[in-house]
Amino acid sequence: MVLSPTMQLYFARHAESFNNGLEGHADYYTRRKAEPGLTDRGRAQAARLAALIVGDAERHSHACRHRRSRNPWNHEGFEISHMYCSFQRRAVETATVIAEAADMDLAGWPDIHECGGVVDYDSADRKFHGTAGATATDLAEWSPRLIIDDSMDPDGWWGHRTMESRDGSADRADRVYRKLLESHGGTDDRVLLVSHSMFYVFFICRVLNLTFGSELWFTLNNAALTRLDIGDGDDYEPGMDAGWQKLPGLPVRVTYMNRLDHLPVELVS
Repeated sequence: MVLSPTMQLYFARHAESFNNGLEGHADYYTRRKAEPGLTDRGRAQAARLAALIVGDAERHSHACRHRRSRNPWNHEGFEISHMYCSFQRRAVETATVIAEAADMDLAGWPDIHECGGVVDYDSADRKFHGTAGATATDLAEWSPRLIIDDSMDPDGWWGHRTMESRDGSADRADRVYRKLLESHGGTDDRVLLVSHSMFYVFFICRVLNLTFGSELWFTLNNAALTRLDIGDGDDYEPGMDAGWQKLPGLPVRVTYMNRLDHLPVELVS
């Protein structure tokens, strides 16, 4: 069966950060950082994720089949063609490990930042306040692979904006999905986003046309991977035998979510 062009969209959460390591501690808010880097466990997670995505020589030897099958567990490889990450340090560091392993450029996409933005907690008034965010110099230090837009604010990309609202997160998820369809829809591009867990929930709700609410959550562990196949609806899945009617394809196919088989139990967080 020859499939019509289908974008494979991969959403990876960054590996474990300093703040993730504090979760559950009574002093979390006073110790958290606006721009946490990866922990030792996070760096190990990122290396495992990179190894999964890049694969080995045997997988690459089967890459010629990649465009002719759905390859639902990526046993024939991933063949990532475009990689994006947010401008937050934990995502940049995670994506850089993958980009180095794959020998690829890494495009910065500020709109796939974590919900809320880059904020610090003020323990005196018990509120979050916006920070400047990373500068171009900061980003270059975090990743030699990262490509950023020349129009970036030299004082920091977040610019001390207030904490993003839920409506703001939902609007941004819609904007990101529309941009992905505009740039990669109707192609065989293999697109990887390295982003964040709460934005993932808003993004999945947008893709699946669900309304975000407090009763709904999609879990994405550190360095876990979700795959969505986004086509034009013309593909079909053959039946189990000739007596089964062929089923119409769907524009969005959830191939897997929160994939963790590349991590040993001690690295799951």
